Amino acid sequence: MTTEKPDTPDKTDAPEDDATRKVNDLSFIAKRLISALETENMFLREHNQAAVAARLEEKTKLSHAYERHIKGFTENPDILTAADEEARRRLRVQGEKLHALMEENSMLLKATILAGKQLMDNIAEAVRSVNGKSPAYSGDGSYGRSANRQAPRNLSISLDQSL
Repeated sequence: MTTEKPDTPDKTDAPEDDATRKVNDLSFIAKRLISALETENMFLREHNQAAVAARLEEKTKLSHAYERHIKGFTENPDILTAADEEARRRLRVQGEKLHALMEENSMLLKATILAGKQLMDNIAEAVRSVNGKSPAYSGDGSYGRSANRQAPRNLSISLDQSL
């Protein structure tokens, strides 16, 4: 005599339950990635590169997990059709939001990189223009264009320890 538990799905429901679980897993990762991108985009708009750098590892891990799950759906598209309709709808909405956030993130990252490059180019140009007009140390360690000339006594030097 066997008694069947009412909570136990029969074998015909197992693939749908497994498919819904996989969709829900991807949905969970998408939700966390959405949150990470929203935060990173906020920090990028605020020009807070330290905060962006601090969250890079989390974003990278979530992105890789998302890609692995997407690859599973690409290799077996029947998972989506077998999943619960509500789970598919939720994933679709999250996918659209994630796509928009990734587009914004890409734009903000490109702008940040371009601004940093322009800043470095401007600094390099300023250094080149100053070096062309002022004397510097010669190969023998003397200051100025002539080896006989001594460095002025009021020469100032500053160090930026943040670099």
